[in-house]
Amino acid sequence: MEEKRKTNFLKEAMILSAAGLIVKIIGSVYRIILNPWVGAEGMGTYQMAYPIYTLLLSISTAGIPTAISKLMAERIAVNDNKGSFRVFKVSLVLLFFIGLFFSAFLYLGADYYATHVIQVPVAGMAIKAIAPAVFFVSIMSGFRGFFQGLQDMTPSAISQIVEQVFRVIAIFTMVWIFLPISVDHAAAGAASGPAFGGLFGLLTLLFIYFKRRKNFKTFFETTESTYEESSLTIMKNVILFALPITLGGMIVPCMSTIDTMVINTRLMTIEGMTLTRVKELYGYLSSYAGALVNFPPVITIALSASLVPAIAEAMALKNRKLASKNISTGIKFTFLVGMPCTIGMFVLATPICTLLYRDPFGGKPLAVMAFTVVFLTLNQTCAGILQGLGHVNIPVRNLLFGVLTKTCLNYVLVAVPSLNILGAALGSVGGYGVASILNLLAVRKYAKWEMNGKDLILKPLVASLIMGVCTIGAYYGLKSVLGGISHGADMATLLSILIAVVIYFYIVLHFKFLERRELLMLPGMKEERVAKLERINLFKSESEEDE
Repeated sequence: MEEKRKTNFLKEAMILSAAGLIVKIIGSVYRIILNPWVGAEGMGTYQMAYPIYTLLLSISTAGIPTAISKLMAERIAVNDNKGSFRVFKVSLVLLFFIGLFFSAFLYLGADYYATHVIQVPVAGMAIKAIAPAVFFVSIMSGFRGFFQGLQDMTPSAISQIVEQVFRVIAIFTMVWIFLPISVDHAAAGAASGPAFGGLFGLLTLLFIYFKRRKNFKTFFETTESTYEESSLTIMKNVILFALPITLGGMIVPCMSTIDTMVINTRLMTIEGMTLTRVKELYGYLSSYAGALVNFPPVITIALSASLVPAIAEAMALKNRKLASKNISTGIKFTFLVGMPCTIGMFVLATPICTLLYRDPFGGKPLAVMAFTVVFLTLNQTCAGILQGLGHVNIPVRNLLFGVLTKTCLNYVLVAVPSLNILGAALGSVGGYGVASILNLLAVRKYAKWEMNGKDLILKPLVASLIMGVCTIGAYYGLKSVLGGISHGADMATLLSILIAVVIYFYIVLHFKFLERRELLMLPGMKEERVAKLERINLFKSESEEDE
């Protein structure tokens, strides 16, 4: 029975991970298509609505869905099914009023925020357009928490994809309608996309909920509550559990909001800088570089998620040797993913921006921002490890230190004329670098873990550097050969990326970077598949692991 529960958990986690990857791909593709329509200026205005929106959305939704799923699961485990449903009902009412309040707050305060905080008055239209999304997403998050409390991740996964699809449809429809008026009106129309996406995502969950209503009624009425909790007591328990998670979830949106204020203000101090140019530069940073560097961390979500319960179990059994092995595996895979992505984006920054956005000027910010990838992925994995160890507050504290570092660097570097927007990119590298290194040190301290720098860091770094040199050589060689044909440079970029992937995987497999137990921890890897790899000697044997 325990094995079945574990298997189901992994299956549901993989469903959510797959949905997250699909959503991320759709998000990246629509930005590529949207950019030629509205340009860097329009993308900059569009992005300026997001920091304050994500901040308020985090306040209203970051912790409560997790609280719903946890409190429901606890009651179901002791056969208090009826009590678990009361948790959902009370929480849904709470989310309704929180979402309604913050949507109204965002809409009514949009003009003031745009004029006096970020100092771009035209952004007020985009902020008003995105405001209803807070309400719809708040209610939707409650239903996601409900289904997750039942350990059924499929409805959440489906709603994520539906939400993103309708969001993109709405964005392009609104841009097509409003672009003839002005770029700023088109940006505001695009900002309404999350509201439409949230609405249809919510409708999807409601459809699934009412379709299964008979089953739910039978399930939740099979038992009586062991004791009756008042609605206020349930609400208090939900808030007390959600508050720390909410505070942690607010940090990144806060960072984005501060970024917008500091970057815009400091750019305007540069002699000859215009508001149009500020919006263009911000678009290069957020819509071009930001979208690309946030893609690789999606891969490490599944890896870190699979490691958290393994580490927690090992610590509960007081098996520090097993915990250390699991930690080493998590850090190794993080660097195996993060380092090649960093080097690859760095060496092909301008060709990638030319291929995706038809704008080579985004290459410089991307080349600098590429170095945040390794720190973003490391920070994510270390945070998961610390949660598995039971130290949930440490990642929040360390991320706060990262935010302070980033803000200080932005303030100083963005105003340097020769750096301008590159100063903000350097600030991101420094901020996430501080947070991830502090988390790594915390993992060593609290897990009493000895890090093997050669296997975990040096080998992936050397492999990534070799890959980078070969990739840039391949790109210029292919470009000279294909330069005479239509889209020759684009073909050279795509072929160079393919060559980079082949070279990197060859190095990793040929030099046996992976161990048998590490392959078995990967989602989808089974004994028979690992046995096939074993026959062709592509990972360390048990004797090699113990050396």
